[in-house]
Amino acid sequence: PDRIVLNYMLDIIDDADLDGILQECNDLLVESGGSLAACSIMAGSPVMAVWSGVWSANPWLVGGCRPVNLAEKFQQRGWEVLEQDQVDVFGYTSQIIVAKPKEQSAQPALPQNHN
Repeated sequence: PDRIVLNYMLDIIDDADLDGILQECNDLLVESGGSLAACSIMAGSPVMAVWSGVWSANPWLVGGCRPVNLAEKFQQRGWEVLEQDQVDVFGYTSQIIVAKPKEQSAQPALPQNHN
């Protein structure tokens, strides 16, 4: 694929599973040169601060969703964030990013057969 879209799913995934998902997306997109678009809830307002507190105490009360900083998480995992935006509606804050895998280092050349 040349595009992957993940809407409000990465805020329910724990970091260990996030690593696996982003690695799979990386493998698919490096091949095609494509990009990934994602949105998620994020911190940034009093409403989301309360949300984080509720999630810390009882995640099931907020459907297991926690505010995350997508740009930070992607950059920590070696992605290039091309664009990011934040939208706030009545204190419910979302972050939208477009990212692509950073170019993988060149693969070592195969040994030459010198017969």
